[in-house]
Amino acid sequence: MTEAINESRRGSSQAPCWRRSIYRSIAAVLTSLGVMLLLVTFTPLVSWWNRMLTGHSSDASGKLLIVLGAAPPEYGILPESSYLRTAFAAQLYGKHKFSEILVVGGYNASIAMANLLESQGVPREIVRVETRSSSTRENALYVRPLINAVEPAVLLTSDFHMLRARRVFHKLGVRTLPYPVPDADRRASRWWSRWSAFTDVSQETIKICYYFLRGWV
Repeated sequence: MTEAINESRRGSSQAPCWRRSIYRSIAAVLTSLGVMLLLVTFTPLVSWWNRMLTGHSSDASGKLLIVLGAAPPEYGILPESSYLRTAFAAQLYGKHKFSEILVVGGYNASIAMANLLESQGVPREIVRVETRSSSTRENALYVRPLINAVEPAVLLTSDFHMLRARRVFHKLGVRTLPYPVPDADRRASRWWSRWSAFTDVSQETIKICYYFLRGWV
């Protein structure tokens, strides 16, 4: 009888230990989330991170402009990143009058972006589309036989995507001059849109690690 009582007491004394361990774990998780919330929302962390992924920008002079597509249209409307890339491509054409613009990406995205370029005053006869690729590496693979590898082409894509894109093209022997579009940087400048920029730079960093492990960058 005495042994049963002692065992019951030991069990009751151990139960709070388990609860305290659970409480400490929950508190640690909540604290980490709180710190992350503060860092992302109220510090320049995302802007700094994005600048690391962007690298430097060129003067965008050349005969060929390569525009990388992003997400395809949804309900007939281009997503923000695809629209921004296209709008900046049209603006850049107005300054430099490229001989050729090559829009690269999946069929729906590249066709929609080419149509938007035309609506913004870019002559359709100088716009070519590549519709087979579905990844950054495929962008470079399918572009390589279409261009003159001797002269570098201007490469336009979102700022957070530029590091991986340029290194993939370089790895495959395609010389480029970077022209990053202020995509994540623009969102990171406003506290209420920093989380969407944080999501993009986080995902892009994971993709860079994957490409590095595959030997693609």
